Amino acid sequence: METRDAVLEQIAKYTKDTLKEIKDDVRAIKSNGKRDFRLVMGALISAALGLSALMGHGFKWF
Repeated sequence: METRDAVLEQIAKYTKDTLKEIKDDVRAIKSNGKRDFRLVMGALISAALGLSALMGHGFKWF
């Protein structure tokens, strides 16, 4: 009976370790997603401002 308990405790330990690794991976993915979103939004805003300035210059607005 004690061997069964030891096996179950070992399985529980491995499960806890695996869940901790999964949580760490999810946090890393979220962090990367935020950084990528900010980069893409910055590029989109810069491109929109650049194109609007180019159009303004082409239409002789300034």
